[in-house]
Amino acid sequence: MSATRPDMAALWPFVADRPPAEVVTPASRAEAAGEVSRALRHGLSIVPVGAGMRLAEANLMRGVEWLAIDMTGMNRVLAYSPDDMTVVVEPGVTAGALQSALAEAGQFAALGLGSRPSETVGGLVAANAQGRRQCAYGLPRDQLLGFRAALSNGEEVRFGGCTVKNVAGYDMGKLFCGSHGTLGLITELTLRARPLPPVCSTLSPAAPSLADAVAAGMALHLARLLPTCLAATHGVGTALTVEFSGGSDTVAWQIEQARRVAAGCGMQAEAATPPEVEPSPPAIPGPGVAWLRAATVPTALEGLCRSLEPCLSRAAAHVAVGVLEAEVTLREPLDDIERRLFAAGCRHLRWTRLPQSERATRDAWRVPAAQLPLMRAVKAALDPACAFGPGRFAGRI
Repeated sequence: MSATRPDMAALWPFVADRPPAEVVTPASRAEAAGEVSRALRHGLSIVPVGAGMRLAEANLMRGVEWLAIDMTGMNRVLAYSPDDMTVVVEPGVTAGALQSALAEAGQFAALGLGSRPSETVGGLVAANAQGRRQCAYGLPRDQLLGFRAALSNGEEVRFGGCTVKNVAGYDMGKLFCGSHGTLGLITELTLRARPLPPVCSTLSPAAPSLADAVAAGMALHLARLLPTCLAATHGVGTALTVEFSGGSDTVAWQIEQARRVAAGCGMQAEAATPPEVEPSPPAIPGPGVAWLRAATVPTALEGLCRSLEPCLSRAAAHVAVGVLEAEVTLREPLDDIERRLFAAGCRHLRWTRLPQSERATRDAWRVPAAQLPLMRAVKAALDPACAFGPGRFAGRI
């Protein structure tokens, strides 16, 4: 295991109000399904665990005895077909190991790009973790072709297929991506691979503020260029990061066009320090700060950034998709921050890290009440025993 894995004993209080009754590490699909069945027989709830980096993103589980199923023992690349551009992996494979395996054939997976290489593929899919190149490649849900999962009826099922043009049946992967392990235990994943681009080049002009960087980013977005990354960042410094991939002539032309657009927005000097395009929240939340993910239409992103300026610490605004990931200092109540965000045009809001003092009472998801009945119906259909992370998803489902 990577040395960067957090101290799991210190992480458990951010998962549940009591430590797990047991931590098990299956080494195969059969063992994983067996642990699910054993937990059901003993009346234990189940929380899948990967590298542990995103366990604190979901709600606190309260009042239940539970079993932690550590999937890092299932860390093999099971099959890889460069010609078909598909790869089958176990959920405990790390993002770094996956990219290394594909790079030997000149390919990569658009999953976990820019995130910590020690994160597991299963964890990235379960969190539907957004990466720095989402404007070009989308989310983990767009990379998942098929998967196997152990459900709370004790059966292991397979969804999807192993071809890029798979259209058989309902796309159940869309439900499991972002479910944070609350629908079932993913035991195998089939992902799409892509050719590595011959050239990748980045431009990072400095900006006076995050909102100004977003405004310049919108000008680039409207210029109809094709960046693989378009993110305004704030931290040690503030900058707009624009990345292009492809053939050398195409990339050089686009970089020059992007430089002209940035200059037209008053951004000519390169950032003195390379920007952190994807600031990583700590695995264990700290006191006095919170992390959020706010989504809106791209044209409203500048307003969201300005609304947070009084409390903003670090941030990455993905301009083309209208997503803001930010660390805020809690100089005021969270309710006041939420009101400002929604007044500025926020459409969806999640608190991806909350201090422990807030976790017992605040739902990490700000979901309209009208959406909850459908979410509960999905939970009841796939996890009728309510065995997987009860209370950890939106609405304490």
